[in-house]
Amino acid sequence: MNRVLLLMCGLSAQAHAQCGGWIHDKYTYGPNFEPGGHGRGVIWDIDGSNGARLPRLVLPARYNYGPFSSSAVDVVMRTSSGWNFMGARVAFEPDSVRLLTIATLAGGQREVFIAGTRREVSTGVKTCEVLRWSGTTWVSYGTGVSGELVDAIGWDPDGDGPVKPRVVIIARQASGAAATVHQLIGAAWHRVGTIEGDLRVLHGWDPDGNGPLAEVLVCAGSFTVDGPDGAREEGVAVWSGAAWEAMGVRGPVNAMTTWGSGGSGGLLVVGGDFTLTEDGPVSRLAAWDGAAWSGVSSGSSERITALGTIPREAGDGEDLVVGGAFSMIGGVSAPRCAIWDGAAWRGTGSGPPVVPAWLLSHDPDGPLSGAPEILTGSWKWSGREWHSVNDMTLAGVATAGAWNDPRDPSRSVITMLHADDSGTGRTGISTWDGVSLQEHHGTALAEIGEGAKRMMRWRDASDLDGREALVVAGWFDVLDDEGRRTIGIGTWDGDVFRGFPDAIADGGPLDRVTLLTTFDPDGNGPSSPELIAAGSFARSGAEPIYNIAKWDGSLWRPLGGQLHGLVFGLVSWDADEDGPGEPLLLASGQIEPAPGQGATRFALWDGASWAYGVMSVPFVGTETLTVWDSDGVGPRAIAPVAGFFYESGTVPGCEWWEICQEFVTITAHIWEGARWESAWGFGTSWWWDEPERSGWADVLTTWDSDGDGPEPPSLLVGGRFETDVNSTIYRKKAGEFGVRELWGGRLEGEQYWTHARVIEVVDLDNSGPIPPLLVVGGRFERLVDTIRARTFPTGGMARYMEGPPGVLVGPRLSGASNSDAIGIEVGAIGPGFMQYAWYRDGAVLAPGTTAGGSTIHDTTRSVLIISNPSESDWGEYHCVVTNACGSTVSRVFVLGPRCAADYGGDTVVDILDFLDFIEDFAACQARPFPCGMLGDADINGDTLVDILDFLDFMDAFASGC
Repeated sequence: MNRVLLLMCGLSAQAHAQCGGWIHDKYTYGPNFEPGGHGRGVIWDIDGSNGARLPRLVLPARYNYGPFSSSAVDVVMRTSSGWNFMGARVAFEPDSVRLLTIATLAGGQREVFIAGTRREVSTGVKTCEVLRWSGTTWVSYGTGVSGELVDAIGWDPDGDGPVKPRVVIIARQASGAAATVHQLIGAAWHRVGTIEGDLRVLHGWDPDGNGPLAEVLVCAGSFTVDGPDGAREEGVAVWSGAAWEAMGVRGPVNAMTTWGSGGSGGLLVVGGDFTLTEDGPVSRLAAWDGAAWSGVSSGSSERITALGTIPREAGDGEDLVVGGAFSMIGGVSAPRCAIWDGAAWRGTGSGPPVVPAWLLSHDPDGPLSGAPEILTGSWKWSGREWHSVNDMTLAGVATAGAWNDPRDPSRSVITMLHADDSGTGRTGISTWDGVSLQEHHGTALAEIGEGAKRMMRWRDASDLDGREALVVAGWFDVLDDEGRRTIGIGTWDGDVFRGFPDAIADGGPLDRVTLLTTFDPDGNGPSSPELIAAGSFARSGAEPIYNIAKWDGSLWRPLGGQLHGLVFGLVSWDADEDGPGEPLLLASGQIEPAPGQGATRFALWDGASWAYGVMSVPFVGTETLTVWDSDGVGPRAIAPVAGFFYESGTVPGCEWWEICQEFVTITAHIWEGARWESAWGFGTSWWWDEPERSGWADVLTTWDSDGDGPEPPSLLVGGRFETDVNSTIYRKKAGEFGVRELWGGRLEGEQYWTHARVIEVVDLDNSGPIPPLLVVGGRFERLVDTIRARTFPTGGMARYMEGPPGVLVGPRLSGASNSDAIGIEVGAIGPGFMQYAWYRDGAVLAPGTTAGGSTIHDTTRSVLIISNPSESDWGEYHCVVTNACGSTVSRVFVLGPRCAADYGGDTVVDILDFLDFIEDFAACQARPFPCGMLGDADINGDTLVDILDFLDFMDAFASGC
């Protein structure tokens, strides 16, 4: 395909005023919500294989998090924006759900059905039922069949004939009882023949493909038939239209599929526990060509549980995917899942975490190149490793930070250290740049898990080669990525987790670090900010250091005198920012200047000494601290904000092993220069004025929702309010009386520890047009969107943003583009649900076949796909991304011939093209295409940015083209 050009036109957006909401995209959902974890999904090709709409993955799902587990089933559809709910919940038993598609006679449209077992709670009676998707909800389809569902498929008994496709099921009256086959004709169920036994799976097989023979119905499992030598066990039977006929597999069969590698209609492949067919011995895997059985390769020495197919990456045809309880197959290491291409086996890495019960192939980008995904349960194989189908694998975010990726300083990324709360084993660090998620699971990071309490960006030229790093602190004792022991604190540079130098010699400098900040003792002077750590520790190596320390570039040192007691809050405070006043460091908690001298609430460090007893309050202590410039550029000083708590008495009937004191937070008081005043707008009362909001303030932060715009920063209070199970975030703006719930939603959970641990403000485009967004991390299971009256599951992370969408990436060529299809993609972020509309040469694009013979696929996705492109598709493309707050117009992308030296795309080759290319090349060298903020540095189109691209550009620039 010809090279493309990206013209640098600015972004435009509608003005907005106080419009925002929670971000809903494919990184919203976490493993507490398990799409595909129960039941079997389906690929829904709505308009048939030749239509313009791309196939969609539809899966049954349910919540699965301790006491929050639900017996009801949600049906979700995966689109470019992530998982979307299809209608209300379905009262089916989760493990019984089977999703299926049936072709209708009108226009080739395909409908989606769901079959499952409904159990009457009062009586325990079970019924197999089928529902049809109406486009907005699930509606009953026929009557029910007594019993529990085993399997269901859509079957067309006469192909293109007049008989309408129908649903066929296997139903079992009770656990352990014989199962039977039924088909739905009209509104009534009819039993299919007299076969019964341990029936497990149904399949429709077309013996001659597009030939005149109709699709036949095949049933497999384990059942008994009478033969000339008496009764014998069989595994497969075919419906002749009048009776079931055994096909000669002597033993149990668990799975079936059609593999288009032989015969005009493909082979019927079966797998299970059998070792014999009427045509000879096999090893648990056999294929039927319409006349005889034969083994598939050498088969498997262990049970086969699932079969499927996947299109080949190169060339025509498809490969067979086999799942089972094996660790090797055909001499190849392939735990639980392997691929057979007709000549050789290959494994799928470490394999899915569980033995597959079903296998499904999904190609989310349609005709674009690249291997489709293999799906089983709640896991997918992308060609390199197995991932959760949720797209987001965070279980409970222990802490989070935002920093500039040292490999791409122009972009900020959100970094989250998450714990293994969901049983997935996925502890470690994840980074998210607003468009894509990358997981890092080094040995040290995997062991830290929930031990992490704080992250903070930090640059120290003496230790980290001038690169910005992320400091990770908490309660941990691990080996870093170089095998050295570190306790409580270390650094991560985007690739490697390391301890601080004295952690190597002395076994760790600081134990149980819970607070991090930087302190610049001379403000705008020449000194670099100091890294300050606080928590519960008493030494660094052999040197006594109590609870607070600073890093001097080589060792941890005491910060003035020692802080004894509990330190709950730590913040740098410069009341006049750039003014003549010196910065201060404020620590809060139950602090003792020395053992036995009594606790004070605050200690103030001025760069030389500690002052105790300042800002006195009649409370036990503080839970959290921040500072707030409530009027932005106005005259008001920057002031500390604290969340206080006090002891309200002993809990009646409290036992010795319980916490016997009740604490109630008086949340968010502001220091007004002489005393603390309530931030809620209820005067100066020390006591709580709104009982329904009593609880704990887990986090305080400030947020400038419009960046450099006129809106002053807001104060955010996150914690557990109203009940012990809700994590609500409240917002206060200067001049407002009281506070209000953050626009449009709250975070909730069922566990008593549910709360937001961190609220991080992230500027993804570094003072660009996209407003800063909030990233909330902690323990919560769902986001209640009160504006849309919807509840969304989360994985311990939620994001909030105001204004119309922001386009972070593109338009640009999708990395999967090839000569048969191209993809043009944008990466956008915004609150609520986003809609995409693609334009060429200023005119809106519609899906369908063009006059030049190409096919334009779905134009409402973030990726525009064009099959069989030609010169008639050349032109200027842009995308309009819209949400409830407005629209944003992307840059223009020019598809067509280009001059390699015209890097800026303004049709003039000049020094600006040279400078733009050099800048992108420096950032993109040794990275795959598409890469570049100003253009595409992959000049020669070999999908890698290297010295050859540099030489090609120089040649073109020298020649003027």
